[in-house]
Amino acid sequence: MRRLVVGIVVAASALGVSGVAPLHAATRPACDLVTDKPGDTTAGPPQAPVPTNEPSLDIVSADVSVNAKWVTTAIRVKKLAFGEGVAPDMWRWSAIFAAGSTTYVLDARWGQGGLYGKAGVLAGYDGQSPSWFESEIAANVRVTLDEQRNEIRATIARSALAGSGGVALGQRLTTLRAYSWHEHTAYVSVFARPGGEYDIADWASSSKTYVAGARSCVKPGS
Repeated sequence: MRRLVVGIVVAASALGVSGVAPLHAATRPACDLVTDKPGDTTAGPPQAPVPTNEPSLDIVSADVSVNAKWVTTAIRVKKLAFGEGVAPDMWRWSAIFAAGSTTYVLDARWGQGGLYGKAGVLAGYDGQSPSWFESEIAANVRVTLDEQRNEIRATIARSALAGSGGVALGQRLTTLRAYSWHEHTAYVSVFARPGGEYDIADWASSSKTYVAGARSCVKPGS
């Protein structure tokens, strides 16, 4: 049997057969797994949200991508721009995904104290409402605010998630969600990072899934 397999491979090569490549190389990269219509940002309490026009918080799509080293989330907005409002920009973007029985969130925060990223494990999250309990993961989260692509990316080392369940290559990630928020208070002197009270500006969900390690339009680690 072993000789037969080798013989087939050699024969294909000798005949000049083209297109022989790994299956994943022929598949389209995963992209825009989460989508949302623009023009639907709001402000205020959930009971009576007031429509707003906030392109930097107006989610249009989101993705998660994984390779052997990195886990990266990307949230795209209508127009990412800073310093255009009358008040200081104090914003947060959250990307959520589930790996098995563990639901993770990667946060990108911009406000008083500058840029800050964090990761957490969620409990009490129903996949819909913007309410949950969160246990922070003690690991560096690198945030990139890409105004050219109107994209907010957050990256954590895949190894940093191992202690909370982890993300295995080949594992199917589900419960893909994206949120954007307004920050109303900042406790920089206490936490030395942006933080405080928030209300939701926009959110989007998807029933699509992503297989960790599959090709994506988002480069892991970018």
